[in-house]
Amino acid sequence: MALKDMMRTLIGKKEMSVQTQPQDKALLTANDFPIFRAADVDLTKYQKVPLMGLAALGTAFSTLPEAARTITETVTTRIATGTPVFAGFWPEGVFGRMLDKGQGFSGNITGIDGSSGIVGRMRYKLLDGGIPVTTTTNTVIPFDPMTMVVAAALISIDKRLDTLQEKAEEILQFLKLEKQSKQRGNLNMLAEIMEEYKRDCNNEKTCALRVVAVQDIKREAHQDILFYQEQIARKLQEQKAIHGMQKAKNLMDSVMNEFYEYQLASYLYAYASFMEVMLQKNFEAAPAVAEKMAAHAKKYTDLYTECRSQIASYQRSAIEAQLLGGLGNVAKTVGQKIASVPVLSKGPVDEALISAGESIGKFNKDAVAKKLEVFAPLEDSRMLTFIENVRRLDLLYNRADGMITDGENLYIMETA
Repeated sequence: MALKDMMRTLIGKKEMSVQTQPQDKALLTANDFPIFRAADVDLTKYQKVPLMGLAALGTAFSTLPEAARTITETVTTRIATGTPVFAGFWPEGVFGRMLDKGQGFSGNITGIDGSSGIVGRMRYKLLDGGIPVTTTTNTVIPFDPMTMVVAAALISIDKRLDTLQEKAEEILQFLKLEKQSKQRGNLNMLAEIMEEYKRDCNNEKTCALRVVAVQDIKREAHQDILFYQEQIARKLQEQKAIHGMQKAKNLMDSVMNEFYEYQLASYLYAYASFMEVMLQKNFEAAPAVAEKMAAHAKKYTDLYTECRSQIASYQRSAIEAQLLGGLGNVAKTVGQKIASVPVLSKGPVDEALISAGESIGKFNKDAVAKKLEVFAPLEDSRMLTFIENVRRLDLLYNRADGMITDGENLYIMETA
């Protein structure tokens, strides 16, 4: 039974029954998870995470390790009997022993060596309620399935999120001043909401408030994405047929500025989309959300590829580049002509000219390639990590074997 089906059965339940599984049965100990024998599971498809590691995510997940889910209860009950039952108490300060002469203990205490006669008597108290019996039980509370899905999703993205945030902060320096403070505020807001979510992901009121802020960031980021797509496309259309290297440089700088804005907007959109699903716990919508994000990421990649191609072409078609390329071709051609004349080919001039022509041509290509290197950091839309994790939410929620556990570790499916 997939987790989404489990959740439907849990609606209206105030208590979850505890079901213990034999130790040789499976990787699962909680009744909210399907049972698999270890030999039947291909663990190469799973990411192994210690449950104690999940507790380190935040206080909201501190109850996931078995020790935190174990309730120890000591209960004393009384067993009724048909005849009166007395409890015997050895008198304080008396040393000796009681002898059974075949008819039970009389209560007389004699000296240890038996020679000193009776040294004391036992004291007896009637047990009115019967014989007291004390039992201690350890009950392991089942996993909360929804909390486990949330924890599994966060553990998958948590380590990579710090690096992504650092790179997003680096992008800010390339933005226009009026945009820097606003986008920095959005980045910080998402980071704060994530940390708060780790501490209190089950607080419905807080999650409802935070999802409004996340949706605002997502909406603004989506508007920015559409705006910068148009801006970049317009700048590419403004190319001049006759232009110099400075014009080519200006075009690249202008497009790059817009692309940095576009890249950060894409990152914010993906981050906000992920957090929206997490805050609402609307995991059934995960496939549709992932597809929307993937469509934006593809459009970003396509536009980057087109920009890079056109910028390279614009650089090569600059007057200086054409003159330099033409000079190289002339030198190479002259050298080849000289080499074809028997008398002239005996001198070093032909080889020098051919070599010079090739060097000029290589220098020209290298110059264009070097200029394009600064454009390379913009190739990544910064959306893939979030797309992968939203898709993983779909696996965790809809696949019966999306998550399995052996009581000490959680195994999170990475690929179907």
